[in-house]
Amino acid sequence: MPFNCGKCKLMHIGQSNPQSAYLLLGNEILSVDQEGVFSIIISKDLEFTKENIKAEKKAQKLIGYIKRQFKYRNKDTVLQLDISLRRPHLEYGVQFRAPSIQKDIDRLEAFQARATKLVPKLGQF
Repeated sequence: MPFNCGKCKLMHIGQSNPQSAYLLLGNEILSVDQEGVFSIIISKDLEFTKENIKAEKKAQKLIGYIKRQFKYRNKDTVLQLDISLRRPHLEYGVQFRAPSIQKDIDRLEAFQARATKLVPKLGQF
């Protein structure tokens, strides 16, 4: 099977990286600033703030969907909807893009607090 040089990409990580050009089978490898892998965007600064915001927006849309579609929301119903609809978006790739910056942690905790307000009795705590 021949090697496909067109699918290879190079990302320079680090401040003191000399940003050298590399050749593979006589072709120069394309240098990129960010690349998507399994729907997770990896940038050269290795910060996942944009990725966390993207996951939060998807989950926020699902909270709005649950609010609009389900008028009667008790604890058990919302818990099942949360486990099946919203949490997979937040938990996908969390081992890789775990928030380490305090502003990302605060944003996700505030989002979780808003999600608990779906059930009136839970939002009072």
